[in-house]
Amino acid sequence: MNFLDSVFILVFFGGLIFIYYVMKIAHLSLFKFSIVGVVFLSMIINSYLGVLPLYFNWDEVRFAQGVQDPEIILTMLMYNLVTIVMMIFGFIIASQAFGLKFSNNITFTRSFNKSEVFYVSIFIIISLLVLLLYLSKINDVAIFTLFSDGITEAKIARSEMINNFPGKFHWYKLFIRDLLLMLTFSLYANFLVAKKKHTLLFLVTLSFAIFTSIMTTEKSHILWLIVGLFLVRSLLKNNGVYGLKRVIKLLGYITILLILLYILSMGSENILYSLSNIFSRAFSGSIMPAYFYLEVFPEQHDFLYGQSFPNPSGIFPFTPYKLAVEIHQVISPDIVNKGVIGSAASVYWVEMYANFGTLGVLFAPVFVGVWLYLITYIIDMLESTPLKIALTVWLALHLSHLSISFLSKYFFDIYLIGLVIFFLIITALSNKGKIKLNSKINRR
Repeated sequence: MNFLDSVFILVFFGGLIFIYYVMKIAHLSLFKFSIVGVVFLSMIINSYLGVLPLYFNWDEVRFAQGVQDPEIILTMLMYNLVTIVMMIFGFIIASQAFGLKFSNNITFTRSFNKSEVFYVSIFIIISLLVLLLYLSKINDVAIFTLFSDGITEAKIARSEMINNFPGKFHWYKLFIRDLLLMLTFSLYANFLVAKKKHTLLFLVTLSFAIFTSIMTTEKSHILWLIVGLFLVRSLLKNNGVYGLKRVIKLLGYITILLILLYILSMGSENILYSLSNIFSRAFSGSIMPAYFYLEVFPEQHDFLYGQSFPNPSGIFPFTPYKLAVEIHQVISPDIVNKGVIGSAASVYWVEMYANFGTLGVLFAPVFVGVWLYLITYIIDMLESTPLKIALTVWLALHLSHLSISFLSKYFFDIYLIGLVIFFLIITALSNKGKIKLNSKINRR
């Protein structure tokens, strides 16, 4: 083992210990639910831990793609560590600066009243009508094509359902995935606190949520549905504590499901090969592109200084630089000749680095930590209902994508804005125009 290896191991394991103690100072835990805790857990799994197999070349696929320079990989580790720690500092700064205190404990959650059940049902119907409209605009459903015509045709059908969809897919996704997901979580929460009332409505909604999660043969959506249900149950039955046995069971179920999905969608009947792919995608897949961001900027391309940020309706005097597309072409140059447009997004600090260098990595996470604190406080103010539980869990899952996507994705976030609006409409209609707050804001 050389000097660089020793430094890497020291930083890797020392960083995990440091993160643990800094989170304790912030009254946060990786083992108990909070919006911020889920984000940090996702950051550690998707961006931090994955650097280890990359450094020691355990992931042969990533090594073959060119992830080979140990100094760059060490820099990736340092930036991951700095990002997580600075996010926590931002969270602590917000708690001191604003003087706003909140509790992560769900001490009491009432069940739905009749009006809430009615309006939730109305929005379920709206979501299903949008689903029917969406399905009417496509020729084939990828999951059905997979079983009828095989893997190759299913991939084409998936592309037609998403990338080549004749319309703005994100608006349909808002209703048929995100809204339906929140409504499913709310009915499950109500099922748990109301002694299994409205069971049929929950099961029907869950069935549609499962279908919209797998209809394009993407694997991540069904996982978020399962994890979301797990988080709802943890909140209401275990005061947010995950529990080691429950986590092991969850991971076991997810692993079995992923193996089956890989066998179906990739055509491989080799279980060990499927497991290898699962672990590669889970740990190294999302952080691997960061290597090429560090390699390209600024040696091969000047820093962008905001040019990769969105420009809605062209209101700003610049054309957005397609950062993830350009980096994907660096990683897989052969795809250009095939006419395939790929994307290589990664943990959000890579975009900040590509735009502003090391300063972007240092300062952006502080503002992210403050932002997460304010979101958590605002959610905590609301009356604890099954719909609030659902919105809280959905927000945690949505914001956890910071570990695999750009920060600019949240600048004009139609999904977050849309789900909050849906929540407010249902809540207001169900309570004669009122948005009820907690009678007491718990203080730490």
